[in-house]
Amino acid sequence: MSKKSTKTADFHIRMTPEERANIDEVAEKCGLTRSQLIRLLAQLPTGEIRGSNVRLVFVDRKEVTRIHREMRRFGTNLNQATHSLNSISYYLRNGKLRYEYLDAALPEIREKLDAVNLRQRELCEEMSRLETAMFAS
Repeated sequence: MSKKSTKTADFHIRMTPEERANIDEVAEKCGLTRSQLIRLLAQLPTGEIRGSNVRLVFVDRKEVTRIHREMRRFGTNLNQATHSLNSISYYLRNGKLRYEYLDAALPEIREKLDAVNLRQRELCEEMSRLETAMFAS
């Protein structure tokens, strides 16, 4: 026996060719059909939107993959930096590293750590802006 469709309400709208092309472009970039995009918009919780300054964020698989990759890069860089600093500390304690070498290497180490810290701050700022957003997936 076939399952009856729950999609029985029709929706018709007139728009300019440019508006339709825009909807088609947005749907394509989101990996959705035009109908799926409109249904997604229809599912927004109106109670949370009325009278507030809500920003809707659509997170597709491509964007989630990009965020995940960036966070893994940050984690990998931080892990490498921590490992390096622990190695330096170990070799200094055991007399296997000369202070002159460390003095020469410190500026480069600081520069790399500063770059990691800067990217961490940027990621935190990006994530903070998303905290108050409403997500659609």
